Amino acid sequence: MNGRLVWSQETGGPLWAQPTTTEGCDCIIVSSMDHTIYSFDAASGRLLWQTDDLGGAMVGTPAVSTDGILYVGTFGSEMLALDAENGRTLWRYATDDWVWAGPALAEGTLYFGDLSGYFYALNASDGTLNWRIQPQNSIVSTPVVLEDKIYLTTEGDTLFIVSTSGDILDTTVIGGMIYSSPLITGDTIFVSPTGFESLLVALNLEGNQEWTFAPAKK
Repeated sequence: MNGRLVWSQETGGPLWAQPTTTEGCDCIIVSSMDHTIYSFDAASGRLLWQTDDLGGAMVGTPAVSTDGILYVGTFGSEMLALDAENGRTLWRYATDDWVWAGPALAEGTLYFGDLSGYFYALNASDGTLNWRIQPQNSIVSTPVVLEDKIYLTTEGDTLFIVSTSGDILDTTVIGGMIYSSPLITGDTIFVSPTGFESLLVALNLEGNQEWTFAPAKK
């Protein structure tokens, strides 16, 4: 581990998403803005497979199931499921708008939002819709699922707590604009807004604010 470049590969477009992999595969899977997903051998960088044009740019990190299925949203207003062994498309679900962030996968259900502010729950096995709600503003972050609750931030200024059956349980106005996903550690939710006096807001699991952090003014 000395920082020496081992290999590099070029794709047909910019890479905004974090790479991922699948269980038991010595590979790196990358979704690209050139409408394509690539799988490379992690040791050599050799291209294992790449998809055809999937119909839209991808900037979110795919979710990966334990049985080797990739789930990724596109700017073509779709959520896709693909076989991680060869990139073959298994199903497609049309959304109302672009899907910016990667989905969350929990208990066989995909949870994700689109830029029109719709929030979806899909059956991961076949892509059928379980439910859909429209909380508020564009959704550009991956939600966090904890037991029977979903913690969701929108591009506006609000944290939503949603049940896994699609009911909005609580909302908390944070302030500023929220582009990043919430982070849950123990019993604390951390939210990092932009354009706001506080860089970090900590809340309990019921959405009540516990403390904030703002840098000292010089």
